[in-house]
Amino acid sequence: MAVSLAAIGGVHSAANVARAAIHTDSRAWLAGDIGIDLVYSIEREQIAALDRLPLQGIAWTVVTSAWTMASSDESPNPGVIAVKAVNPALYPFYGELTLDPPLSLGAALEDDTVVVSEEVLERLQVRIGNTMRIGGEPFRIAARIATEPDRFSGAVGLGMRCILSRGAYARSGVEASGNSVRNRVLLRLPAGADVSEHQRMLEKLFPGGSVREYRDAFHQQTETVISFLSMTAFLALAFGTIGVAVAARQHAEDRMPSMAIMKMVGGRGSQIALIFLVEIGAMAAAAVVVAAPLGSLIRASVLSLAGRYLILPPTTAWDLLAVVGGAFCALAAMAPVLIEPALSIRNLSPAEVIRRGTGEIKSAPGKTRPFGLAAAVFLASLFLAVLMLQAWISALIMLVALGATMGLASLLTIATAALLRRWTPRLRFRFPLLAHGIASLHRPGNHSRLLVAALATSLTMLNATYAAGSAVSRAVLDVLPYDRNSLYLTRFRDSAQGGVRAFLAGQPGVIHVEVMTQVRLQLRSMTTAGSKQIARFDAPYLSVCDSSLPPGGLLIAGDVARKIGAKSGSTLAFEVRDRTIHRSVTTIRPFGAVDRVWSTIHLNCAGLDETLLFHQAAVQVDPSRLSEVRRALRIEFPSLAVVTADDISETMKVVSRDAMTLARVVTWYALAAGLCMMIAIVAASRLARSREIAILSAIGSPRSAMLLIYTVEFASTGLLAGLIASLLAAGFTSATFFVIFKRLEMPFQWMPLIAAAGISTLATIVAGWLPSILLLFRRPMDVIRG
Repeated sequence: MAVSLAAIGGVHSAANVARAAIHTDSRAWLAGDIGIDLVYSIEREQIAALDRLPLQGIAWTVVTSAWTMASSDESPNPGVIAVKAVNPALYPFYGELTLDPPLSLGAALEDDTVVVSEEVLERLQVRIGNTMRIGGEPFRIAARIATEPDRFSGAVGLGMRCILSRGAYARSGVEASGNSVRNRVLLRLPAGADVSEHQRMLEKLFPGGSVREYRDAFHQQTETVISFLSMTAFLALAFGTIGVAVAARQHAEDRMPSMAIMKMVGGRGSQIALIFLVEIGAMAAAAVVVAAPLGSLIRASVLSLAGRYLILPPTTAWDLLAVVGGAFCALAAMAPVLIEPALSIRNLSPAEVIRRGTGEIKSAPGKTRPFGLAAAVFLASLFLAVLMLQAWISALIMLVALGATMGLASLLTIATAALLRRWTPRLRFRFPLLAHGIASLHRPGNHSRLLVAALATSLTMLNATYAAGSAVSRAVLDVLPYDRNSLYLTRFRDSAQGGVRAFLAGQPGVIHVEVMTQVRLQLRSMTTAGSKQIARFDAPYLSVCDSSLPPGGLLIAGDVARKIGAKSGSTLAFEVRDRTIHRSVTTIRPFGAVDRVWSTIHLNCAGLDETLLFHQAAVQVDPSRLSEVRRALRIEFPSLAVVTADDISETMKVVSRDAMTLARVVTWYALAAGLCMMIAIVAASRLARSREIAILSAIGSPRSAMLLIYTVEFASTGLLAGLIASLLAAGFTSATFFVIFKRLEMPFQWMPLIAAAGISTLATIVAGWLPSILLLFRRPMDVIRG
């Protein structure tokens, strides 16, 4: 009970800390009060308007980001890096950018230095003080980025990243080389300023820009991570509650003979039931005392990992009040499950218990109301799910998903148990000890089916997180337009387009070059059948320029059309820099995964300013010439970002690793709660198990035989749970894969299946023997007399 409550309280408390961080330090996520993202350069008139803002007490700065290539003498292969140019005297307005070794950003950034992320040190095999090349220019690495407040506010927060000064950025030649850049203007407002007013001012000054303000800048992605933490806390609560409730029921069954005697000597049923509840309450109180410090350690471990991805306020390792609150949530969820044992104790018949010779709870007809009990459990679970997830819809989906997974696991467990029951007699004569161990799964009061189903549910989550990362990585490579023998040139301007085409055409080994032109559009309004509606979106749409469409035509994906309410013939007004363009929807069709790699909107870009356009190039190369072509591109165009399929695969692995690490850690806590449930159930059955061991010992069974029998029982529980979990995880991953990529695939792999079954088997053997090993060393007569 203590370990289960610690896992529940620790993870729940960590989720609360992360959620509180949103409301207390939101400005740090943006590094300012307001920001506006621009995909074009800032003009002199706009800079002049910004320079007048300090007269109103407003500070401003520009953060410029772009993609380019990075290399070093220590690593043979260059890589794509995201560069961010800042004014270290102003950036960041909020939050703290910390470096290793400890330096101020102003001291670290000079015209020939750069600070880099950990991925740069690993990929380029360099250390602090070494020299690396960015866009072909050498820079000394001054420090490693330890924390970056607005890390996830740009296009990418993962992979190789570096920060340099405006002077160093100009020296790198990245912007002058034709790379597509993004500018973000950040504002720090005086206290009490009207955020909405300044937001409108920025929209008017920078038409076509995407405005963000601190109150809602990144809540969605942060809430996603927090929801996962809360979801895992709820699953840990569910598994821990099941274990504690089953153990309490088993305890009631063991105490039935004593309670029957108490009733025979004059005790009232209500008194005896109250004694049982007080006993459970006393154990729960003791468990909370033990769980509080342990839960604080779990909370600290989760937050230390989450701090790599979330901006969290300073926290202490001991937050006993929050952990105790989570523990009492678990006890509140357990309360309805104890109704049936308490009613059975109140209504027990002493003669029936004594004649039966066992304390197994058998409710009398009409004494209990299973539907009422199920409703009470559901309502209590729903209340706690809403409390933890802070959303009714999410809570209902979570309960339904948990119930469906548990239901499927239960059905598979029942089917497997039926097969084992029919198959076990065949082993009785050739392998009697093995048959006896498997048959122990069907012992009355063993709760093996519930145990297997609960363990399989928690293992399903763990298996699914491992399978999802590799499946998504493979899927991304599958939807690329060419095979692995291709190069991709990302986001370069029209000034470089002709030179790139001509250069590639003269390279031996180049089979085909396809250049795709794109433009960012800010949707402002839509007119359908005479009615006009405003449709403002924070994130602009990335559109593909398609010359086959009529000048005023628009091709749009079906799901996007449904989202904004567009129909065939609707007129969409897009803001592009300082002008508004109108396009009429001519075609609405579903987009496949390959199309979605580039965009969900196509239009004719004739008449648009070339400075608004940028290009992506896919180059199909003879495999034997791939390295030569890439080397030639790096020499001729040192600043252009050139990506291979291997780079994309490696990036996806990094993204999957970083995204799944947190998922796996908190999922391990849910699995630990399932194993704690097994420990609780086995510990609660110590009385019946000790009697069985005493009888086996008395009739001459050696200790080694009993050790094998119970090891087979525990191992069978873990093996069944592992196999069922692997099957469910494959189905869950396939469903996720279908939802994301619109195609069915069964990501079945033998190694994860074997690993899950093996880990589950070993874990349940250890969990089963922990409360049972000392029973083998008790003398039979002591047990029988007792």
